[in-house]
Amino acid sequence: MATASADRTVRLWSLNPDYECQKFVTLKSHEDVVNCVEFHPMGLHVASGSHDLTWRLWDLEKKKELLVQEGHAGPVYCMSF
Repeated sequence: MATASADRTVRLWSLNPDYECQKFVTLKSHEDVVNCVEFHPMGLHVASGSHDLTWRLWDLEKKKELLVQEGHAGPVYCMSF
């Protein structure tokens, strides 16, 4: 599961019943509130949209940012692949 947060992070959570609600990775790079996250259908990437007027693409295996896309005149509230 992925969550978007006012603390400027995207967090990925384990749904393994042995580790219920235990976070296993935090993705940091946004400069303002993160409004939304969306998994790529192949499951290898996640995208996030923010009040910082950007959306970002993350590599889940490497746990790092691949792309920052600027150009919005306002916050990004929704993502879809």
